[in-house]
Amino acid sequence: MKSSNTENKPLIPPPAFGIVEQGLYRSSIPYKEHFRFLRTLNLKTIISLCQEIPSKPVTVFCTSHNINFVK
Repeated sequence: MKSSNTENKPLIPPPAFGIVEQGLYRSSIPYKEHFRFLRTLNLKTIISLCQEIPSKPVTVFCTSHNINFVK
């Protein structure tokens, strides 16, 4: 059985990613290349402290994975 190219690529955390405590993480704004990594965390909510409006890919990612995005 062949693996897809996506499975062979390394998981890339967003910049400044860190574990605050079990189940609580922090990072800078994620981009598309970080989404595979974020899926492994089974996130329920993302809280943004940035003044920027989240990008379309971030909002689509959150919506499609039932993640509540709080600004």
